[in-house]
Amino acid sequence: MLENLKPPKRSYTCKVAQEADKLEAPDKDIFLDAVADPKWKYKTLQNELAKYNIYVVDTTIAKHRAQACACYRD
Repeated sequence: MLENLKPPKRSYTCKVAQEADKLEAPDKDIFLDAVADPKWKYKTLQNELAKYNIYVVDTTIAKHRAQACACYRD
């Protein structure tokens, strides 16, 4: 009867993904490309995004870029 019992899949995301989901294309693509681009320093990107009312701190950007955030956990 319980052969298929499995824990539910987590569906947590970090602030980067949450902010990306609020944007429409092409802004979403530009945002995610900037987050992934190592030419952007974390703090500089944080400050530039804030000018557009997108508030993501540098440590969150760093974790997302390193795939060490909630988006990449099982």
